[in-house]
Amino acid sequence: MNHPSRGLIGRHRELAEADLALAVAASGTPQVLLVGGDAGIGKTTLTVAIADHAYELGFTVLLGHCLDIDDGVALRPVREALRGVLRGRTDKELPHVTRRLAPYLRGDADDVTIDELALVVEEGAGAGPLLLVLEDMHWADQSTVDLATAVARTGHGSMCLVLTYRSDEIPLGSPFRKAVVDLGRSPGTSRVDLVALGREEVAALATRRSGAVDPALIDVVFERSEGNPLYAEELIAAGIDDLPEALAALLLRRVDGLSEPTRLLLKLASVHGSTLSPRVLAQGLGLEALAVDAALREAIEGYVLERAGDQGRFRHGLIREAVYDDLMPGERTLCHTRVAEAIERLTGDDPGMTELGQLAFHWHAAHDVPRAFAAAVRAGTAARRHGLPEAIPFLTRALELFDRVPPEDREPAEADLVLQLALAHHENYGPARSRELMAQALDLVSDESDPLSAARVYTAYAQTWTEIEGGLTHKEALDRALSLLGDEPSAELASALTMQSF
Repeated sequence: MNHPSRGLIGRHRELAEADLALAVAASGTPQVLLVGGDAGIGKTTLTVAIADHAYELGFTVLLGHCLDIDDGVALRPVREALRGVLRGRTDKELPHVTRRLAPYLRGDADDVTIDELALVVEEGAGAGPLLLVLEDMHWADQSTVDLATAVARTGHGSMCLVLTYRSDEIPLGSPFRKAVVDLGRSPGTSRVDLVALGREEVAALATRRSGAVDPALIDVVFERSEGNPLYAEELIAAGIDDLPEALAALLLRRVDGLSEPTRLLLKLASVHGSTLSPRVLAQGLGLEALAVDAALREAIEGYVLERAGDQGRFRHGLIREAVYDDLMPGERTLCHTRVAEAIERLTGDDPGMTELGQLAFHWHAAHDVPRAFAAAVRAGTAARRHGLPEAIPFLTRALELFDRVPPEDREPAEADLVLQLALAHHENYGPARSRELMAQALDLVSDESDPLSAARVYTAYAQTWTEIEGGLTHKEALDRALSLLGDEPSAELASALTMQSF
């Protein structure tokens, strides 16, 4: 079949399930479609496509929306949807029950029962195929849930009921929580669970919206959106450098409804990455473990976080990004400082490779130059010891910070630092950059330099690099090293003597 919904990207399986449900409903057997998924995953887009197809097939399409406000008005989405059966018809043209309830459907009366409204749906289905869509059932009141359940279980005729809901946002006290489980087990019910789009589908979405798109842009959009089509479209429309303001406001709505202690915890967590360590948060906030657990539980129940083993995790990377971007500059600096101090207290004098990298990041983001320099040196040295290429960015950052560090905190010497970076490039197949840095290290050493530092540079040059054209020969470099070291035993002297013997 060729209808407009076939232009929907990445939802072929879901459309096929909906097509089958419509076909069965049109034949006289009622069907129910439960369409679930995270916010922004495309439930409304899919529902519009289903409604378009149903309309083409001759269905009467009725649509109602549940709202995220509790104004005490029961059955509001049902009244909105069923008002459609009155459209274009006089009271005399309406079937018996519908005619009697017309004042209620128009909003002129409030006396109605759920059974009577179910009969209105049944009368509509008796007149021809009927598609009833109730959107955002996670916000539905008890009466609306009861009506949907009654129609799903006892409805007759050519009817298809579509209920959409955010599977990530059904509150614990929501009347729909149990109903969606029970309905999912009923005959004639199909669950359509929308999942994230793949990279190719995000690329198709971007191409449709913006024309030809750079593959590198697609990679960034896919990574940041995590395949959520709404988030992807917002990022494509606004560019990828910053989080779009409208999208940030949407994401922060969940955070704004939480208590002050939980919001403070989320602020601290946002600077530390998408996965949360309760121990780091407790140390950073100066709270007992139980208080942190309570805040984490509130954030999980508020659909900001989700469980990840014995830790927490932001439900989506863009939620973390929105919280982080919302921090004032002073708050951001303070949060990074607290996290770095917490990690240092927890790891003591023996941090692992992961913690060293985190310390280098947080002290740099906290604008504490001496600590950022020291942490970057430690992380880079440890990464080299483990043969990891991450040594390069850590040592590069340390070198960038060197001139801003007070002289008394400049350890190691600049020549040693450049040498370490040159070796890191050499060990990770960067020969051109490696030679450039070796030449720089040789320029930094002189007879007035620290003799051990200079000897290390000269010996490493003779040991690792081919001779630089127009520069020192290996023999000259070793002679300089030996003359600087004298006869006092040292590791540097042993290394230079070993090289001289070759």
